[in-house]
Amino acid sequence: RLSPMARTATMVLQNRTASESAARSFKLFSFWYLLFGFMGFATLLHRPLAEPLFSVPLSSLDSYHMALLAFASVYTLHVAIWSYVIAVEGPQRLHCQSLALIQTVILPVSVFIVNSSCGGLFSLLGASCFVVDFFIGLHFFQLAAAFPAC
Repeated sequence: RLSPMARTATMVLQNRTASESAARSFKLFSFWYLLFGFMGFATLLHRPLAEPLFSVPLSSLDSYHMALLAFASVYTLHVAIWSYVIAVEGPQRLHCQSLALIQTVILPVSVFIVNSSCGGLFSLLGASCFVVDFFIGLHFFQLAAAFPAC
């Protein structure tokens, strides 16, 4: 049986190890989302570049749906910056849980609603990017579980 001081030292070491692992994952995720965000802006500026991600021609979208794509791009860049700042400052369990929830629940529901309202907006390649996001979310649930219980 460990003394209270040894238990505290063990928790600090576990927390540091979990935080370092989560920081690497947050940095990788931020670069993935930075790429995603720039791809969204490329869609708005140079449509042929992004055509493989969509099942409908982007020229057929009205201004409302193009505004949705612009908002999604800005939001994606915001999440990329947020996740990089967390990686630099040192992630905590709550950060991992928040990102996991976004990636496994909020994002799939949002994508489903947008995809349904646009009549199948995303191609198989575009949808596969969101599948990758879902698995990233599962990874962040795993990282959150690695932090010691308080």
